[in-house]
Amino acid sequence: MAVLPVLAALSCRREVPQKPREAFSRKFPSATEISWDRESDGGWEAEFKMDGVPYSAEFLEDGTWQATEHEIREKDLPNEVILTLKNEFREYTIEESEISETMDGIFYEIELDGKHSDLEVLIDGSGKIIKRDREDQEDEDDD
Repeated sequence: MAVLPVLAALSCRREVPQKPREAFSRKFPSATEISWDRESDGGWEAEFKMDGVPYSAEFLEDGTWQATEHEIREKDLPNEVILTLKNEFREYTIEESEISETMDGIFYEIELDGKHSDLEVLIDGSGKIIKRDREDQEDEDDD
């Protein structure tokens, strides 16, 4: 059964247009373990590794790079981002953090766990909150 996802990934890889593939190769020449997925907006996302670290990058059909992201450790977040988290979200703990490089700059996507809800926040390098999305948790403790 594990063969089907591998065949699907290989099939998808052959369908990736030349321009996104070439743009990817120029931008990430040392990438390994590359797999491609078609995005709902018509673009393409490549998942790959560089120096053993999992990355993802998005490209338009014409090969225009849109974004690259990968997980980072909490200790690697900029001080300004840490200060915002401590001041604005002190009742939450960091579940996961990613750095996202786009044409508009570098941003930090942080998933926060709280007692009654989870948050996903987008913060720029200066500590400014760009976006926040709340997710209510289901009461799993109730029997």
